[in-house]
Amino acid sequence: MKIFTLVAVLFGFNLAQAQLSLYTDRPVETMQVIADAYQKKTGVTVDITSFSYTDLKKTLVNEGAGSPADMVIVKDLVYLTDLTDSQLLQPLNSPFVKQSVDPSMQSQYWTAITFRARTLVYDKAYDVSGINSYADLADPNYRGQLCLRTSVSSYNEILVASMINSYGVDETYDILDGWLNNLADFTKIHTSDTTIIKDIARRDGTCTLGITNSYYLGAQLLENPNLPVGIKYLNLKDGGVSTNGIGGAIAASSKNADLAKDFIEFTLSKEMQEYFSTSNQDFPANTNVSFPQNIQAWEGFVVNPIHWETLSSEISTARDLFDELDYQ
Repeated sequence: MKIFTLVAVLFGFNLAQAQLSLYTDRPVETMQVIADAYQKKTGVTVDITSFSYTDLKKTLVNEGAGSPADMVIVKDLVYLTDLTDSQLLQPLNSPFVKQSVDPSMQSQYWTAITFRARTLVYDKAYDVSGINSYADLADPNYRGQLCLRTSVSSYNEILVASMINSYGVDETYDILDGWLNNLADFTKIHTSDTTIIKDIARRDGTCTLGITNSYYLGAQLLENPNLPVGIKYLNLKDGGVSTNGIGGAIAASSKNADLAKDFIEFTLSKEMQEYFSTSNQDFPANTNVSFPQNIQAWEGFVVNPIHWETLSSEISTARDLFDELDYQ
């Protein structure tokens, strides 16, 4: 940042007049906190436009090289890969990112900002000592206990992609088949992780076990610290838990690439990492930043080291398995 500021001064560029444009699928109010902090530090204003991911991509495509977008921040590595494959990003080229973020969570074009685990949540009254892997949830002993989110969730696509990488296609097929056989309600696939957690917490027999992103449980525990739902990280001795996360990148259309890179690096600063983690219940992607106090109890798990780009290459196969099994 100091080097960039010096260059700006030498060439008569007024940072206080500079403006960046951020396209995101995150809520404006969440991103505004970061934009305000960045403006306070640098004088650069950040204009935020929030879309659904589908509309975000469509807008970038329609606007083409004339798009005002400088950066994108999206909630999922599936989207980061899609934007890369669609040539809507430009290289990030950040030594700071390379030094600060786990190698599996960064690429030439993007970096994770925060991440989360997709793993087991359960009724605390239920004995889960026998469940230590995603494969264990296919055991017939858990018939009628499991709740699952719809397969069209990008979160589940990445989870199954990681299983394909770990177990192979045939074994993953058998695991998914076992999951479906163990559904608590064969007529119901959940449309959100939150409803899975709430159904478990009701203890009315709807479901005892579920697979969700860790931050959804974190949010529910903030509302009710006595929620009778626990979390258990899976595959700790079998490759590690599946992860996904929020990521940032420079838009291909940006004429302010250096400044956009500076903003993305700013999201990885200690202050912003703590803000993201506390507000979203996500884990900081900057490995030099400690987990905030409210989620420190969730530290210590093993992250699957498979590169997020490698996982994304298995997404089409994951979708094929969903179709074969009629997993809606």
